[in-house]
Amino acid sequence: MGKELGLKIKQLRSDYSLKTGKKCTQADLAKLINVDRSTFNQKLNRTNGKDFYYSEAQLIAKELNIRVSDFS
Repeated sequence: MGKELGLKIKQLRSDYSLKTGKKCTQADLAKLINVDRSTFNQKLNRTNGKDFYYSEAQLIAKELNIRVSDFS
């Protein structure tokens, strides 16, 4: 499931970049939710059961101009 989420967010970041002309990296999203990039990557891949808190998903969704349900 983690790799699927990672690919989905990668696609959403790409779509965002095409729509806005602004690049959005994992580091940008990590900073947005106030975690280290490595922690963001662990959550993205659901390493050791790590996952995004709903509040983090909301912030990411708002930044990418999508709904939280678009993650699934």
